[in-house]
Amino acid sequence: MEVTFINSECPEHLKTMSATGVFQGRALELWNNERNICSNEVAYALPWAEVRELMMLEFCPPHEQLKLEEEF
Repeated sequence: MEVTFINSECPEHLKTMSATGVFQGRALELWNNERNICSNEVAYALPWAEVRELMMLEFCPPHEQLKLEEEF
C-alpha cells in the first residue's frame, strides 16, 4: 500500500479510504467490523498509520514480527 500511495501521490486524508477500498477476505471482514463498531465517518477519519497498525496486530502479531526480524 505504501508504494501505491507514493506512486499515486495519494493525499494523507484519503489514504484510509483508498487502502480499505481494496481489502478482501479477512481484511475486509475486520474493516467492516471496525466500521460497524464506530461508524463510517469515524472509521474513515482514522489515520492510515492507525489502520495499518490494526491490520498488523491482526495478521502479523508481535511474536510473528519478532520471528521475521530474527530471520532477516
